[in-house]
Amino acid sequence: LSLCFLVMNATAKRSTQAISEKTLRLHVALYALKLYANTRTDVYLPYDGTGDWAVHAIDSGCLVLVLALLRACRMYPCDDRATSKSECFPWEVCVVLCLLVGFLTRPCLGVDDKPDADTAFMAVQYLEIFVLLPQLAYITDRSEHQMWRSDALTSRFVFASFVFPLTPVGNWWWGLQCLARA
Repeated sequence: LSLCFLVMNATAKRSTQAISEKTLRLHVALYALKLYANTRTDVYLPYDGTGDWAVHAIDSGCLVLVLALLRACRMYPCDDRATSKSECFPWEVCVVLCLLVGFLTRPCLGVDDKPDADTAFMAVQYLEIFVLLPQLAYITDRSEHQMWRSDALTSRFVFASFVFPLTPVGNWWWGLQCLARA
């Protein structure tokens, strides 16, 4: 939802002044790897399988929205984005390293014939750690020079992107408590 509002805001204002392109590129890699892992095998999806289509639809929609934001960044370039420290973030190296560490730490959950799906799944877990770093550096860099005050939709996007990876941890904790009671 935050991505949808961010696309609408960038299109309406014809400005992408508070959006880091490197963060968007990391999001593209994240959603592409997530879709690849979840369409290649259903091990990482809920057990009953009734909501598999919803997971795929949400991830596909997020990927389309991030690509729309990248297009908006090209259509409405921001003057200070090229000189920002955050835009020097080596996102390609980050993706490759996450894939490498994902390959080395893949769980092999009964998917012996599909190590690529395991690698992609683990790379997504590691990419979620790094995906917001360029955006936070961009916001910090802009606020240091007092050129920008935090836009509400961008702040909500950052908050939602931070909280979203924490939801599986809460789900895991709740499931652990249910298992302990049983």
